[in-house]
Amino acid sequence: MKKQRKKRYYQTKKRSYARKKKSIFKNRFFWYFVLLIVAGAGIFYLLVFSPVFQLKEVIIKGTSFINASEAEGAISRQAEKNILFFPTRSIIVFNSGKTETLMLKRFLPAQKISIKRQFFNKLIVNIFEREPKAVFCSSENCFLLDQEGLIFQPAEKEIYFPNKAVIVSEESAGLGERAISREDLVFINDIFGQLKQGNILIKEFRVFPSKIEAAISESELLVYFNSQKDPELQVQDLILVLENQNSPDSENRGAQEYIDLRFDKIFLK
Repeated sequence: MKKQRKKRYYQTKKRSYARKKKSIFKNRFFWYFVLLIVAGAGIFYLLVFSPVFQLKEVIIKGTSFINASEAEGAISRQAEKNILFFPTRSIIVFNSGKTETLMLKRFLPAQKISIKRQFFNKLIVNIFEREPKAVFCSSENCFLLDQEGLIFQPAEKEIYFPNKAVIVSEESAGLGERAISREDLVFINDIFGQLKQGNILIKEFRVFPSKIEAAISESELLVYFNSQKDPELQVQDLILVLENQNSPDSENRGAQEYIDLRFDKIFLK
C-alpha cells in the first residue's frame, strides 16, 4: 500500500516537472515580444536609415547679407550624424534647436533663425536678418549697426548715405562689438530724420560723453546736441538759428563755427 502511494507521488511529480519543461517557443507572449522588437527595429530603420527621410534639400529664405549657399552648407553638415556607428542624414533625428543656436553664433547678421522639417526629405530655413539702423565708421572701415548699436556687417558708406545716419569714431571697433548705446542711436536717428525732412543733411555724427556732435553737409557747421534733452525741441531751435543765419539782415551770416544746443541758452561761435 505504501509502495503504491509512493509510486503515484513520483508519477505526479514527474508529470508536473514535464509541464514545467514546456518549450518557450510555444509561449505566445514570447512571440509577441519578438514581434514587438522586430516592429520597433523596422520603424527605427525606416525613420533613421531609410532613404525616405534622408535630407536631400535645404531651402534658405530671407537672406540679404548672409550667403545662402554658405548657410545651406552649414546646415547640411549639421545633418550628418553617426548612429550605432552608421552614418545618417535623416531629418527625423535632425536637431533643429541646436543648429539654430550654432547658426546664430556663426552668422552675425542673423537675428533669428527658424528651421522646419518638410516631409519627407527637406528642411525649410527662415532667416530673419538684423535691420541696419545706421552706418558706423572707424578708421577706414565702415559697418552697419542694428537697433541695439551692434556692429553686424561690413558696409560701404556711399551705399547707405544719405538714407542712413553716419556715425564716426576714432576708436577702432569690429564685428560683434557694440559701437554705441541704444539710447544714443535712437536719439541720432531721430535728429537725422527730422533734419532731413527739413532739407538739412547731417554728413556725420560723433558721440562724446558730454555731447553728440553733428556736421552739416553743406556748410560744415558743427552742431552740439544734448542726448538728455528733447530732440524735437533741439531741432526746432537749430532750424530757427539757421534761418536767422541765412537771413540777408543777419550780421553774422555765414560766420558761425558751431551751434551749441545743449543748454537752455543757445551758444554760437
